[in-house]
Amino acid sequence: MNDAIHGSLHDALAGDADSDLESTVRRAAACCGATVLSFTPPDPGSRRRRLWELDGHAHCPVVGVCLPISALRRVVDKVLGGQAVADDYELHCGAITECKRRSPIAEAMQKELDRRCAPALRQAASAKTTEALGEWWRQASHGNDVPGALWATLTHARCTPGLEHQVLGEVHMLQHQLGSARRLDQGRFDAMLQETTTLRHELAALQQRHQRHTAEQARLNERLQEQLMRARADLIGRDTVIAGLRDELAALEASVPGLKSRIELSRHGQRQNERLVDLERALMQSQQEAERQRRRADEATATLDTN
Repeated sequence: MNDAIHGSLHDALAGDADSDLESTVRRAAACCGATVLSFTPPDPGSRRRRLWELDGHAHCPVVGVCLPISALRRVVDKVLGGQAVADDYELHCGAITECKRRSPIAEAMQKELDRRCAPALRQAASAKTTEALGEWWRQASHGNDVPGALWATLTHARCTPGLEHQVLGEVHMLQHQLGSARRLDQGRFDAMLQETTTLRHELAALQQRHQRHTAEQARLNERLQEQLMRARADLIGRDTVIAGLRDELAALEASVPGLKSRIELSRHGQRQNERLVDLERALMQSQQEAERQRRRADEATATLDTN
């Protein structure tokens, strides 16, 4: 009878991990025709579960989510006293295998997880019931420390098989969502990278054009500076010549008395000659106009005589 009850209890536990222990025991007893008069659930105590004490299906998400591959590699290298040659996937699978028993690697991973997730472990310790732990998980899983929340919940003394199943299911779906988001982000990153490459090429072309324009502008400025220097030199030379001529004129005026008056008289005579030429030109134009008027008058008189 005891063997039958034990076998039925094992089957019931395996078939319905989400139901509480009391209902499981009563169904197992019913399978064997036994009657459960009273049931007192065992006190799980306050001791946290260790990594090797978790169910086998929990090891993969714990290792994958709670331990970055770089941290896992450091732990394994430290335990082995060398550098692991396995790639990331092989290292992940090997770590999961080590978690099934209390091995040196599993113990080292336990310490590393406790160290990394210490804040979450302290927060989860305030949960004294499974319901409180489940509520804490729901809040913490929406925060910024999902790895810490996962480790603190799965290793908590009040984590039942049902809560563990719920938590692992949510983490599994979260990993799918993160994978989709990562692929989307990767696509956006690739597009931005392509756009950045294009912009870099355009910027390089603009910089080359700017350099050419700057060089041409520098050459033009040099030519203008040269022209300006020549113009200044010419101006200085002209001013020097003018000053010399003025000095010569002053010396000539000083050596020839009345020269200035003669020059002024000559200029006045030149102006009078120019005025006389203008008057003669005006007189000639007036005479020509009078001649045209006389001809018109003669033509008009001849026409009247004819009529």
